[in-house]
Amino acid sequence: MSKWIETVRGLENCLICGDLFDEEVRGSWMVGLGENRRICGTCAVNFLSIDKVSCDECGRPQLQENFYDENGEKQLCLDCIRWRETPPWNSQPFLHRSLYVYNSFMHNIIAQFKYRGDTELASLFDKKLVKLAKNLGKFHFAVPIPLNNIRHWERGFNQAEVLAQHFFTKKLLARSEENLEKQSKLSREELISALKNVFTFQGDKKDVSGKSILLIDDVYTTGATLRSAATVLYEHGAKHVVAVTVARSVGREAR
Repeated sequence: MSKWIETVRGLENCLICGDLFDEEVRGSWMVGLGENRRICGTCAVNFLSIDKVSCDECGRPQLQENFYDENGEKQLCLDCIRWRETPPWNSQPFLHRSLYVYNSFMHNIIAQFKYRGDTELASLFDKKLVKLAKNLGKFHFAVPIPLNNIRHWERGFNQAEVLAQHFFTKKLLARSEENLEKQSKLSREELISALKNVFTFQGDKKDVSGKSILLIDDVYTTGATLRSAATVLYEHGAKHVVAVTVARSVGREAR
């Protein structure tokens, strides 16, 4: 009864810090037509949304740097220019967008979600990812980035699949049992090299031939994971591959 009274009064436990906070109770929520806020104001202000991007391809946030040519037209960032020097990116398109900047606060949120098994945190992002994906155009289905069997066994779930629960998905990729250090400990060059050929295609080629496909993952760092997965889909006939993530590294945190 006390829990019900707290709820009616608008008292909620923050999904992130666990503290009790006040929330204005709307009539629409009381009859199930709305959604109550899930996090306290103290935690909410630490989310840094990506509203503008400085690179149209990878979605690098527009913070302090912009990439324009002499005519004032937007250009690609240096990372994307380097990617375009190697196949298939010298001929195939790639587009990525993310919800938030991967700051220290988001680092802790992702760790709480991914490594400590707090899957309820996905409810903060899953529907927002659907809205974000619509901005990238139409696609036939989504493919969550897979974990290898060892990582999946350790965690008990694949965070990308949890985030993709509101999409129509297909499992078309498998990840090799690579024995790697944690990605956060690798340099950009080491990570790109380690992730080359890490994904294999599982399924029928007709499932992807001529299709536009959305990739879903939790964090964008170098883009190596998403591009490695996209390469396999392009090799099997995909027409267009785009991607969305919850958070994106930038500046000194980007690798």
